[in-house]
Amino acid sequence: MRLDVRLLNTFEGHKSSIYALAEEAGGVFFSAGGDGIVAQWNVHDHERAVMLARVQNPVFAMYVHPQARQLVVAENHEGLHWIDLAQKKEIASLALSKKRFFDIQPLDEHHLLVAGEEGVLFVVNSETFRCVEKIQLSQDRLRSIAVHPQQSVVAVGGSEGVVFLLDKASLQLKQRFEAHSASIFTLRFHPAGTYLLSGGRDARLKVWDATADFALKQEIPAHYYTLNTLAFHHQGGDFVTGSMDKTIKWWDGDTLRLLKVIDRQRYQGHNSSVNTLIWMKYKNLILSAGDDRTVKAWKIESHE
Repeated sequence: MRLDVRLLNTFEGHKSSIYALAEEAGGVFFSAGGDGIVAQWNVHDHERAVMLARVQNPVFAMYVHPQARQLVVAENHEGLHWIDLAQKKEIASLALSKKRFFDIQPLDEHHLLVAGEEGVLFVVNSETFRCVEKIQLSQDRLRSIAVHPQQSVVAVGGSEGVVFLLDKASLQLKQRFEAHSASIFTLRFHPAGTYLLSGGRDARLKVWDATADFALKQEIPAHYYTLNTLAFHHQGGDFVTGSMDKTIKWWDGDTLRLLKVIDRQRYQGHNSSVNTLIWMKYKNLILSAGDDRTVKAWKIESHE
């Protein structure tokens, strides 16, 4: 099998590191980071951007609510902002904490989970724009959230290297286990729900068996430096990881074999840390962004 990688576009305009990406339909995506600018782009037009909002503090996390066509932006030291994507204006805001926010994930059709710096998992009603519950899981930062696609399980990872497993319906803590020697920066379930991936400061990728009480299935020395982010193909199978070592790596989701390394020398990749990745539903494109203040769109294809 031949694997092809092609840089489709590079998007420039941010004045600081980019930490958050989110996708809407039809090739539209959003970027945000240290400069507080929330920008809207189209993957086919790298010269034209729309500034949807500008907040006072950095943004580490965003989420697109597809049914309501709303972009939810987590502003550090403040809280959440809801932007109506049809009207291109803010329709609501919610003060949560004077600390930082690292991840937003949908719990169900009506609620969002927000991971905070104070070890608190916030539960937010996305229709009333109100916080309905605060769950203190740790005294340290919560960095990443993963919701199992079939089972009633939510996984949360934080700066103490622990994974917390909660019941999705009650949000009661069911299990916790030591996963990494340092901060966990990213957690994601395989779309089929068979395993959980975790990665972080120790640069190792760990595979936890979701069918066997989350026993450690495999440990991979995936990168040279911090593993910041990972994203699965929406139909399952392959996934990509991004790192402080400036590379993006493409992996086989079934065999966990490394398929391709996307770097600056061979593919015009990033020249500094890769902070965030999304595997778009639109035309099988991958978006990456990082400390070099650029977003890159990649076309990745496999041929028999």
